[in-house]
Amino acid sequence: MAGGVTRIGDYEVRRRIGEGGMGVVYEAVEELSGRKVALKVLNAELMDRADVRARFFNEMRILASLEHPNIVRSLASRDIDGQLVMVLELLEGRTLREELEASGRLPVARAIAIGSAVASALVAAHSKDPPIVHRDLKPENLMLVGASGVKVMDFGVAKVVADGPKATTQVVGTVQYMSPEQAQGGAITPKTDLYALGLVLYEMLAGNAPFQSASLLVLIRQQCDAAPPPFPQDVRAEIPRELEALVFELLAKAPDDRPADARAVLEVLESLVPHAPPRSSRLEAEPAPAPPSVPVSKRAATSPRVVKRVDTIALLNRFERRTRWPYFAAGTAVSAAAVVAGVVVFNSRTGPAASASVAPSASAPSASAAPTASAKAPRACDRGDACVVFAPPDRARVDGTILFEESAKQARAVDPEARLGGAILQNVLAGGAIDLTRPDALVTLTYDLPQGAVRVDVSNGLMVITRVTTEYMQDVAPDEPCPLSRAVEVATNAGRLTVTPATDATLTVGSVAGKSSWVFRSGEEAAIVEGPDCVLKSRVGGG
Repeated sequence: MAGGVTRIGDYEVRRRIGEGGMGVVYEAVEELSGRKVALKVLNAELMDRADVRARFFNEMRILASLEHPNIVRSLASRDIDGQLVMVLELLEGRTLREELEASGRLPVARAIAIGSAVASALVAAHSKDPPIVHRDLKPENLMLVGASGVKVMDFGVAKVVADGPKATTQVVGTVQYMSPEQAQGGAITPKTDLYALGLVLYEMLAGNAPFQSASLLVLIRQQCDAAPPPFPQDVRAEIPRELEALVFELLAKAPDDRPADARAVLEVLESLVPHAPPRSSRLEAEPAPAPPSVPVSKRAATSPRVVKRVDTIALLNRFERRTRWPYFAAGTAVSAAAVVAGVVVFNSRTGPAASASVAPSASAPSASAAPTASAKAPRACDRGDACVVFAPPDRARVDGTILFEESAKQARAVDPEARLGGAILQNVLAGGAIDLTRPDALVTLTYDLPQGAVRVDVSNGLMVITRVTTEYMQDVAPDEPCPLSRAVEVATNAGRLTVTPATDATLTVGSVAGKSSWVFRSGEEAAIVEGPDCVLKSRVGGG
């Protein structure tokens, strides 16, 4: 028996196979034919939820319309005593996730075969009129059957692109395998599935996903802006160049830069069976392409103009790793403040002090109040290039807007052309204040320069200013960010984000076509607010 359920209509229930967000899957036997089947049953507690019923009906109709050897077959759709039930073929095997957990990275030929099967399934789904986009391809939804069979499962969040691609304010799918356009609430097209296929191929070949973090917020940032890391050298030595190039083309952030369609991907994968022999030992001296300059799945493709500039999110990700440094890991409270002394103490290795009396940057969110308390005496600066004493009247509720103003002063003291490029804030409170009393408190702001960037870290009663040397070219004029207090208000009201003492936020300015975006994370909830109009772009989780 399966949790007390012994029969559903004409089906004898043998056992519970699994349970998802919408319902339960049982192994059952059809009474008349004796055939083993899988029953996917909508959870009775969700029957009154119109949105859940619509998704379940959507999956019923989609699976009924798809007949392909690499897609789980729908045998019937039933309403049994008020229960919505999908009767599916019973698959006996294990998921790709279980295979990866047991074996680690897969042999190249095995990864190519699985990738080819998934691409073939996508050809069938995307060729429908209108196209069907799965939107949640991941190892958990790929069943390995027998020696070589592969079945794509769970079309519960699939989308029928009936009227062409449209933007949406609701984010669906699994963040670990979510395309940038999904994370940003953009248009969903068949190329959305191609990005997810690239993630799955990468994981099969490398043994781990390209983007990993326990933080939902960090994962969203990585999917939207971070370049996938090159394959390790031992992996590159085993895989054909064409396969390596295809994977990174699939992982292009812009849909237009991905392969033309699933059929083009399938053609490349099929051409690699049996796959090419390992490369020569000279590989060690060969740079890893990320991404390749010439797409292998596009005919007569031309290389786009390459603009060298700082990837703001990648830069922030590098800065965020500072949280593992001793002065954070030791659990010392970060005491940033709304009050700053006009004194800069330079590290002895950098030279004399510089003036800090520079007007606030126009790029920073405006503040309605000025600091009111006097600053403490300067402290020695044992890291960074310069330190400014920072003494807040209330470390548990620091005015975020003043924090932006004062950090901008320090950045513009380094270079008057400094312009806000991004921020990482942990422990954001309602109203846009920051709680800096918690051991995990973190404030890092970055300011782009004509050449390089300036990082401002708030730590131990100091603003630590560090000049970062890197290539930079601002090819578009960034818009103004939404003020922190207003962004929090939009995230909590329109985005229904639950603000807690553990809420964190990331600001990017001008990283994509000049857009500025706040990404807020609170537990499993997330919301993206775009500036300068403070518009809710997308949300994850919540009610």
